[in-house]
Amino acid sequence: MDYKWNLVQLWAARSDFVAGDVEAGREEGTVQRYHLVLAAFSFLLLTAAVITVYDHPMTGYELSVYQSTPLLFWIAIIFCQLTGILLFYKYYGTGTRLWGLGLFEILLSNFVLLTLYLYKGFIYIERTDSMSYVGYAKDIVLGGHFHGSNFYPIASILMAETGNITGQGMIMMSQIFPAIFFSAYTIGILCWSKAISPQPRFITSMMLASMPIFFAWFIPTLFNQTLCVLMLPLFFYILWRGGTGSPRFKLLAALMIVFFIVGHPMVAMAVLLFLGVMAVSERMTGKVPRTISVYIVLFGFVLLFGWIVYHALLVSDLRMIIEQLLGLTEGVSTFGNAAGQMSQMGILSTVQSVLVCIIDDLIFALLAFFGGFYILRRWRVHPMTTIYAMFIIGGAALIAIVFFTYAHNPFRLINLNYVMILTIPLVGYMLYFARYQGKKLKARVIAALIVFCLVSTVYTVYQDPNSLFPNGSVTRAEIAGTDFLVHERADDMSIFTIQTKPWRYTDLMYGAVYKRENPDINYNERPTTAHFNSFLTTNNTMGTAYLVISDYEYVAYTQTWSAVGKFTAEDFTALAYSGTAGHIYTNNEMNLFARE
Repeated sequence: MDYKWNLVQLWAARSDFVAGDVEAGREEGTVQRYHLVLAAFSFLLLTAAVITVYDHPMTGYELSVYQSTPLLFWIAIIFCQLTGILLFYKYYGTGTRLWGLGLFEILLSNFVLLTLYLYKGFIYIERTDSMSYVGYAKDIVLGGHFHGSNFYPIASILMAETGNITGQGMIMMSQIFPAIFFSAYTIGILCWSKAISPQPRFITSMMLASMPIFFAWFIPTLFNQTLCVLMLPLFFYILWRGGTGSPRFKLLAALMIVFFIVGHPMVAMAVLLFLGVMAVSERMTGKVPRTISVYIVLFGFVLLFGWIVYHALLVSDLRMIIEQLLGLTEGVSTFGNAAGQMSQMGILSTVQSVLVCIIDDLIFALLAFFGGFYILRRWRVHPMTTIYAMFIIGGAALIAIVFFTYAHNPFRLINLNYVMILTIPLVGYMLYFARYQGKKLKARVIAALIVFCLVSTVYTVYQDPNSLFPNGSVTRAEIAGTDFLVHERADDMSIFTIQTKPWRYTDLMYGAVYKRENPDINYNERPTTAHFNSFLTTNNTMGTAYLVISDYEYVAYTQTWSAVGKFTAEDFTALAYSGTAGHIYTNNEMNLFARE
């Protein structure tokens, strides 16, 4: 009887276990269904948001991208990003493929965010270098080669060739390239995290840390440096994945080094610095097998030197090329440039603008720095030692660039801080370590800071009065006005400008070669002083003087920077009734004045 009774008990226990397992499976299935409904709703919300934006196109110059775009769009973007990371965070490593749906939602929402101007009717979101890069691409298409003055031609080559292959043209390629490269950046982060550690909990932590969209203002537009910075995670994955024993990955690493050197010299030098730090760090910690060999570092230096010599031969001045490359050419220093910004915006406005730009970077940098204390306790054996060393030394090198070099725009150094890439695995590690130790409160605080940075970067990814700069988009009316100036200009002329540079538009319309063949468009340009004094008092020896004013200048100085008082609304009004200057062209968004 006892034997039979024990069998009955075992069977009952087994039945309870199976029933509990079935019940848990049902609960998990219910949760998955709720998550699928949430994902479906987020996709519908994003679709409705895009349709709403398309239904409210840009009709002229707009002061703020965020105010002119329906609120539904920004809600949909943030909701989709959070839903995507929830699915990835919840299901990665569980055997359920919903993590792939989450990754797709992250990629899609970011792509839609970074191509907003396609739906609103923007042309570009940045008024300077991006237009010249399109001009370089036009030179390639028209002339069959890139000119020697194009020191980093990779973006122009890609733009020209893909535009021809796809039949979409260079302008369309320039508009979607940043979004495509940012998608590659996100995939690169995922691959890099798997190469650092195969632990699903670390991978989900690092992916969550990668959600903030750093590099404000420069992400949505075509910048060579931006495209190169976005490829750094993929490059690090290749290094971590290949080590020194895989010929295939060594070849890929060599090709990536070529990409960086041809792409942008500052990023190329940063990559060589990182490679050197990795080589030294691995020898100090005795890591085996090593990720970096001395030969790949030497390859990078030789290739960079060869690229410098090639351009030096084109301009017959090696010293000038090296000084330009290192930012040593005397001119406007980083601090001088910053002082110029302060004169336009005021000290308090400049400080506020900088803080808005760097608040997310500052949070991540501090988290990464303090996370180093955990790493340094076991630095000889810790897998993150090399990354922390690159973060510290790379940050020190960037500070040196700020203090000791010339010709680097302070906002570009802030918003294109390539060292921020290294904070992502470090912050991800802090979150992973807190989860591993079971410190839920600490993990939630770190996750909350990451989500705060995500929302912050969404609202600073476009240039906007929120960061004390008017919307930097270019309108078709500005292009038409510049085209009139180019064709109707006098033989002896000088051009007075505030912010709008006609030669940039000339690059966009006709290519950079056209501008070089018509140097008066560029070299006869000079900034006008406060209240247009230098333009209104110019003497006749300068020939015909033109003044170029767009709505961007009017809005910037009468609203965004009105406290500075450099140009007032009365100054702009008085020009129309000035007896010394004639109003020769207007299309409501671009105005041209002339005096002889």
